[in-house]
Amino acid sequence: MISEPRITFTTAEIRHIEQALTTLLTNARAHTAQLARLAQITDELANLLLDPSIGLLVSIAMRMDHALLMQLPDEKPDEHLNRIERTMNDARRALEEVSGTGFWTQERDKVYEAYYLAVKERIEGHDENRAG
Repeated sequence: MISEPRITFTTAEIRHIEQALTTLLTNARAHTAQLARLAQITDELANLLLDPSIGLLVSIAMRMDHALLMQLPDEKPDEHLNRIERTMNDARRALEEVSGTGFWTQERDKVYEAYYLAVKERIEGHDENRAG
């Protein structure tokens, strides 16, 4: 039977290994807590995206129409309410895109980008032809 060679450590080396293992364990605990917090944030965000509050939708809608909650001078009350509802629906659709429940997918990303660039190029080329 072949015996394994024995490894011996000095007291200083043992202390160094203990410190390294303690640091490793401390970092692992910190990372575990960070991962748990990240999982909690991810769950909260998923819930928010799938079931948005009215406040979130209003906030998004106000980004789209800064005067959303103000009735415009030439706007009747029912027209103002219709504008609010249309903008809120747009906000919900925007949120659906962000949450992955809209039309956009990773697979469609480059296709949509190509559509946009082609239309932009066509319009810019059309404008250059009119100017020249």
